[in-house]
Amino acid sequence: MAMAVVGLASLAAVALSGNDGFSLRGGGDARSTTAPAPSLIAIGVGHASAPAETAYLQLLIGPGVYDGQIVVGGSSPGATPGAAEREAVEPLIQAIRTGGVADADLQVLVSPALSSGYFGPSNAQNGVRVDATIHGPTRDRINEIVNAAGQAAAANGQALLQVGVAYAVADCGVLEREARGRAIEDARSRAQQQAELLSRPLGPLLLSSDIAPAPVPETDTSAQAGCQAAAPAASGSSPLSNGITLPAFNPGATAEARSTVQMSLTFALPNT
Repeated sequence: MAMAVVGLASLAAVALSGNDGFSLRGGGDARSTTAPAPSLIAIGVGHASAPAETAYLQLLIGPGVYDGQIVVGGSSPGATPGAAEREAVEPLIQAIRTGGVADADLQVLVSPALSSGYFGPSNAQNGVRVDATIHGPTRDRINEIVNAAGQAAAANGQALLQVGVAYAVADCGVLEREARGRAIEDARSRAQQQAELLSRPLGPLLLSSDIAPAPVPETDTSAQAGCQAAAPAASGSSPLSNGITLPAFNPGATAEARSTVQMSLTFALPNT
């Protein structure tokens, strides 16, 4: 009779079965089923990073002080929608320009969808988000721009409610290839270790496949990568704070693009 043994590890699984098969007989009818060949599956993870060539920065602007009054704002008759909000954040825009960001790399978004209920009722009808593209970013430069924007906002009765950033390089495929190679190496190492612990030789590779990365939690500020597939994350802790679509800004993080790949490898597992 066949014997089946199954072992599980945190990032790997192994399936073992006998090779003698088994048979069921009854009423003159004979059926024979051969157990599947034993195999071993290992999952590896690979990371790769490079200095960022571009940073995408998002700054969500709101009132600096909430006085308890709910005031519904609105444009004067004939006024251009959003013009008042754009004018209000002009000092902040100027501070970003001083950090070496060109007008062509700046965009001001005005929308009621950007008003965040997480920080209490807003005294403005529309929320304002400033998007900036920064070429040749460094950690110090990004911090200087964010700090200057924050100071300009505070001086004008405003506040930075949320800040998001993503880092990228021109060709993310290079990082992905490097990460995939490291994931394969990691999977092979895990498979070899399993085989040794099971006192079995590691057979040839049978199957290789990618594993889709899990969404990056919004609290995981280490995943600030334009090359990394990640779910949009807001820097606030509430689902109502969704004015920022990039990973939360971490002032201490290095300005680098990152890629993470998971690979699953299946190996034959001969008896001896």
